[in-house]
Amino acid sequence: MSLLSNADKDHLMQQRLIVPIDFSSIQRVPESHIGAQCFDDSKINPDNEKSGASISIPIIDLEDPKALGLIFNVCETWGMFQVINHGVSKELLDQVEFQTKKLFNLPFEKKMKVLRAPGEDTGYGYPRLALFFSKQMWNEGFTIMGNSYHHHPKKLWPNSFESFCEVIFEYQTKMNDLGDKLKSLIFKSLNIPTPEEATLKDHNYAIHLNSYPPCPDSSQTMGIGPHTDTLLFTILHQSGNASGLQVYKDEFGSLLQKTPIESPVNDLTSRFKGDSTATDTIASNFRSHL
Repeated sequence: MSLLSNADKDHLMQQRLIVPIDFSSIQRVPESHIGAQCFDDSKINPDNEKSGASISIPIIDLEDPKALGLIFNVCETWGMFQVINHGVSKELLDQVEFQTKKLFNLPFEKKMKVLRAPGEDTGYGYPRLALFFSKQMWNEGFTIMGNSYHHHPKKLWPNSFESFCEVIFEYQTKMNDLGDKLKSLIFKSLNIPTPEEATLKDHNYAIHLNSYPPCPDSSQTMGIGPHTDTLLFTILHQSGNASGLQVYKDEFGSLLQKTPIESPVNDLTSRFKGDSTATDTIASNFRSHL
């Protein structure tokens, strides 16, 4: 059982929580999805966005000679930062987005062919954190680890799976490299010796593709609830100009809306495991966990 599955070991792996509904057939929000609570922590005031309106999540330019010191500061004070000049091209991100949309636009019956089984980490289904909420989320996901990107597509596109595999393999390689680079910078900023290369390769990498289908009444639902990811850090890309990712910052007592940087240099968001809490509401995104 992997590190991802270990997060669920104290909870029943109920099949109904793994299988998303067929969102394309829904005319009104079902009772199972109504009232998903995002703000169950009394410290979080969803109406208190004005106090943080002029505050933006820090931006780290990986080509900046001062990046090491800046990363130390944002990991200590924020736990989240936006990354530019990271070496992952916009063209590749666009290709991943195209393949992601192609996957989630498949008929429900097709996607069910790669349903993630209880106790397993890869495949189609709800995000695992759904197990910790009493109401289901308006979300469907697809998780890739190791060479699973090669096995599942063959069931979805028996005669044309190569393009998906090629794009995801390139994306996985680039994100693994970026993850190693960020991890090395974080370790150096904390004066922690960098582990040997063999040790680094033992770490788990996971790619989560997330989709938030159109909703009859989004005021009644939640895309993904507030959470801190289980592994060391997460690198997240927001699809196109979509917004919806919110970050809770203690000192403001509010949720700060994270929108993509309006720049020809595309950005990724890295969340270091710590005190930051994030919730995805309407964004379409894909993320890599380390």
